[in-house]
Amino acid sequence: MIFATYNVWNEEKGMGDRTELILQELTRIQADLVALQEVTPRLQHQHLARLAGYPYSEFRQYAQEEEGLAVLSRYPLTGSTFLHEEAAYGYSAALHVWLEAEGRRFSVMNVHLPWDSIKAKEAQIVQVERFMQERREQCVCGGAWASVKAYARLRTQPAVGRPLRPETDNSTRKF
Repeated sequence: MIFATYNVWNEEKGMGDRTELILQELTRIQADLVALQEVTPRLQHQHLARLAGYPYSEFRQYAQEEEGLAVLSRYPLTGSTFLHEEAAYGYSAALHVWLEAEGRRFSVMNVHLPWDSIKAKEAQIVQVERFMQERREQCVCGGAWASVKAYARLRTQPAVGRPLRPETDNSTRKF
């Protein structure tokens, strides 16, 4: 299974070119599962999922914002939790989905950490870790980390099982 993650950078400037480049990349890598950050409903539903051939998707929009998080999948999604709607998890910008593929259950977390506050970033990491630990299942994490240290902390926490090791191309991962 190939997993990819992209921050599509929700900014109108250059969006047309960026959308086309993202579509080309998704077509090139043929990922089974894609985590997207800063995605809008229009971009996610009308363009990427349909044009790139992903029959299953989950999109959750942040409160009072036009963007959110999305997961595109070639396999049926069997459930989701949007931590941004959960007071118990500090309204963290994270979308968790479950899917069944090739006879296995997968747990996937799409995280979008804040770039402008180390304190807010750390608080969100703690909440995402707690969510994953409570489920006691292996979870693949992807997203916009806003720093290498934030990624390193989440990728080695015990609830995930074995640490994810970055490969030469950090945007995709084969399992």
